[in-house]
Amino acid sequence: MTASPFNFEMFIEHLPVTSIERMELVKSALSTLDVIGSVLRTHLAAEQIIEAWIYAACNRANFFANTSTIFAAKRKIAVNLGLPNAVSELFHNVARIRNRFAHNQSVTEIDAELVAKIKEQLFSLMPEWRHDPDIGITFFRKDGSTEFEARLNDPNQPPHVMLAMIVSFVALFLANKTKEKHLSIKPCSYPC
Repeated sequence: MTASPFNFEMFIEHLPVTSIERMELVKSALSTLDVIGSVLRTHLAAEQIIEAWIYAACNRANFFANTSTIFAAKRKIAVNLGLPNAVSELFHNVARIRNRFAHNQSVTEIDAELVAKIKEQLFSLMPEWRHDPDIGITFFRKDGSTEFEARLNDPNQPPHVMLAMIVSFVALFLANKTKEKHLSIKPCSYPC
């Protein structure tokens, strides 16, 4: 059996940042004041990115339908299918933040040091962004006015906003790199 090539269109279709409808998850993670809700939404966006990678690598949407597969297992499957280790490690740290909230009701704040580490992981993927003050996310209302704006290099950015921005930027990084074919993407070599 021949291996399927990485399905770029399927990858883009399933990313949480490539349509207005799918972007709502990220938008709500960025704009809410509810830190726990933001962390959960951000973790879900990271999981959707991983799933999109797997779908595209196996050329099979909804690969996980009718299954119960944990985040860590999906992350490992995605790495085996060519997801860069640096992205996997970044998502592992996002999961660490999520798990602190999910498993300890006394946790009310995000570990700022871990967010700083995740930001450094992003800069290892996109070093040109380290000192660019203009990198950020802006949402506009229908009338053109700014609804929400956040900048990656703003030192006053709340940690939950920073985390959601970083995960969004990782999705864009992967979309750009797969399009440019700079990543060595291993196609699924078994019947997916």
